[in-house]
Parts: sequence; C-alpha cells; structure tokens
Amino acid sequence: MFRKDALQTNGTFKREQCWQPLGLTSEQSERSAWKQFQPFLDSVNDAAVRMPPRTGLTLGEFVTEWRATVAVNLKGSTTRAAESHLRAHLIPKLGTLHLPEITTKVVQGFVAHLAGGGRSRKTAENVLLTLSSLLKTARSWGYACGDFRFADLTLPREGVKAEPRSFTDEEVQKMIANALEPLSTIVAVTAVLGLRIGETLALRTFDVDFAKHVIRVRQTVDAATRVPCGVKSKASSADLPMSRELETRLRTHLQGHDHKKSAAVRQ
Repeated sequence: MFRKDALQTNGTFKREQCWQPLGLTSEQSERSAWKQFQPFLDSVNDAAVRMPPRTGLTLGEFVTEWRATVAVNLKGSTTRAAESHLRAHLIPKLGTLHLPEITTKVVQGFVAHLAGGGRSRKTAENVLLTLSSLLKTARSWGYACGDFRFADLTLPREGVKAEPRSFTDEEVQKMIANALEPLSTIVAVTAVLGLRIGETLALRTFDVDFAKHVIRVRQTVDAATRVPCGVKSKASSADLPMSRELETRLRTHLQGHDHKKSAAVRQ
C-alpha cells in the first residue's frame, strides 16, 4: 500500500491511497516483496520530481483570483506597488505561463530581461518579491507551482549610487520661516520629528500630549486616496519627544486655527 499525488481537474493535486498486490507472504521473502514493490515506489518519486508541465492556472489567471481575495485586504500602497510590478513586468513576460512552469531557470531568464531593460538590482528584487509572494499564496491554496529561491538567482550588479542630497539645518529653518501656514507647521513637525509626510498629515489633536511632552504616531495618510490607514511598520508606531520649540509652535497653531480646518494637526 502506498500514496501518490493525482492531478485534479482544477489544477490541484490530491494525495490518493493505492493498493498493489504482490503475492502471498507465505510464498516469498520480505526482501523479494520489496524488490517487486520498488518500481511502484520509483514511479511515485519520479513523478514528484518531474512535475507535469502546463497544469492548473496561468500566472495571469491566478492574479485575477489574487486581486479579488487578497489584494483587497492589503494596504493601498502595497497593492499599488504590486500592481505596478504586475502591469509593467510580470504579466507581460510571465502572464501566459502556467504556475508549474515558473521555475528557477525561467525566473533567471526573467531577471536577465529586467537587467537588459536597464532595471536596477533593487527594482529586480522588488519585482521578484511580488512574484514570490504570489507563488507562496498559490501554493498555500493547493495549486501546483514552480519554485525558485533568491539564493539560486544571479541578480544584476549594483551600480554606483549618487550621494543623496539632504537639506541643511539652515535651509530647513529658512523654509519654516518663509512658508505660509499651515505649511510652515507641517514642515516643522516633519523635520523635527523625522516623520514621513503622511504621518505628519495624519496627526490628530489627541496625538499631541502636552502634559507628557510627546507626540504619538499611530497612523498615516495614503498618498493616493488621502485616507488615514495604519503606519508602514510596527517600528513606525512610536511616542516621540516634543521639544519646547515645537510645543510652542503647536500650541500657537492650535489656538489660531479651528481644529476641523487644521491641515497640520487633524482631528
């Protein structure tokens, strides 16, 4: 008695129990029975290694399911990044391939395609992370899938990166001094606390604790929809110390503006 994976009509595999008579135990030794059984065992193991090609869904078909059941639960920025990778790279190049066909060799060719198009190593890594996440989800749903590991791929070499320019303290002070409200307060909060712009715009009056001299960062504003949502990571959720200068500015700002109309500190 043994088990083997049988391909179903929906492209998934189901493990079935099989029974193969080998004769009476009184007529042969255990060693002889194992010798007869070995061909059946070999056939099952060979089938597991050589997964049948072109079975189940294509990547493009699976993405349709993923959009309906997974993408709707992700953060807007995460979904937009994934959709950008799908639209620009994954679907045009791999969309017609069936999931089991997306092997390490195929993915390596895809990496070469990205590099040939002038894409950086970082871009290639981000696109591959999206592909890996899709295949992981498909596999967890029971679909037959190919597999690849980042360690088995040769990625494009890093180019020479230009040193990013940062504003000096003097330049930031000039911007704060010359900007009109509420932009002046927005720049001050962002610069002093080192926040992302979405985190600054998502601050509410009760996030500013004057008694404890802290500002609580708990949410951000989505860049596309302008809808408040969770911060990017757990580390982004923090209580940050509020300096005396920033406290004075925020008190003045709140006293001079109606809370419902404030753009810098939202109710």
